[in-house]
Amino acid sequence: MENQNELFKFTVVIAALFALLYVAILLSQHPLSDNGKQSQVKELLPVQTNLLPEDKLSSKFPSNLPLEANAVVTQNSESKRDDGAKQATRVFTSQKSIAANLSTYEGYMNANGWEVLNKLNETNVKMLLAKKDYQLMQVTLTDNLDKTITVNITVTEQ
Repeated sequence: MENQNELFKFTVVIAALFALLYVAILLSQHPLSDNGKQSQVKELLPVQTNLLPEDKLSSKFPSNLPLEANAVVTQNSESKRDDGAKQATRVFTSQKSIAANLSTYEGYMNANGWEVLNKLNETNVKMLLAKKDYQLMQVTLTDNLDKTITVNITVTEQ
C-alpha cells in the first residue's frame, strides 16, 4: 500500500512537471499581448555633442546663473538633436554643502521666474526641476561617498 502511495505521488509530480513544461512552451510561442496592440518604439534621433572649455558657460544657460568660483568642472557641453532640441550641461564639484547648494539654486529659480515643477530632497541626493518659457532646468546635487558634492545643471530647450 505504501508503494502505491509513493507511485501515485510520483505520477502526480511528473504529470505536474509535464503540464508546466507544456504551458511554458505555449507561452514562448504566443507571447502575451496588450489586446492586439503592438507598442511602437520611437526612432532615436542622433545627438551631436560639443565639449566646451571649462571656463566658458554655454549660451543656453541664463547669464545670471549662480556658479561657484574655483569649482572643478568635470563636464561642460552642448548637445543638439536633429529635431532641434538643444541641451547644455555643466557638472562640477562644489566646496559648499549639499544643503547650501539646494538653497542657492532654489532661491535663484524662485527669484528669477522659474516655476519649480518637482523637488527631490533625499539625504544624499537633491534635485530641482523648473520651467521658464521654452526651457527646462534640472539641478541635481549629489553627496558622494567620498564626501564631495557634485552639482549637475542641465538646461533643455524644445
